[in-house]
Amino acid sequence: MISLRDAAPDDSAVVFEWRNDEATRAASVSREPVAREDHERWYAGVLANPSRRLYIALEDGERVGLCRFDIDGPDAEVSINLNPEFRGKGYAGRILGGAIERFRAGEGAGIRLTATIRPENAASMRIFAAHGFTATGSEPGLEHFELRD
Repeated sequence: MISLRDAAPDDSAVVFEWRNDEATRAASVSREPVAREDHERWYAGVLANPSRRLYIALEDGERVGLCRFDIDGPDAEVSINLNPEFRGKGYAGRILGGAIERFRAGEGAGIRLTATIRPENAASMRIFAAHGFTATGSEPGLEHFELRD
């Protein structure tokens, strides 16, 4: 069973590894590798920012993925990332569903959720669609989705 907890400082190293994984970079909006010092600065900023939520997903105590919400007024951009060892095993949908539920139960009620996905990332588009996200537009190399309450 998947459980979610707030990210902690000691999650930084594993989040860094997942972010720089080749498959993660291929599916990310930003495809360039991230330097360790840049990641550490970003990660500390995420943990300190009251407009960001970063949840770590666990199964049997092992970190299997994460889900992040970047709140900007009435909207929050949602992104997920999996531990590469757990890809293709059905975790992404469970993580996304659980994270949305947790976010909505907190301050996230009434906030429109958005997602930006590369069109070649069909798995992510299916997962977000299965959770009620609908397409709202596109730009070269990116598709935009939203979920309203």
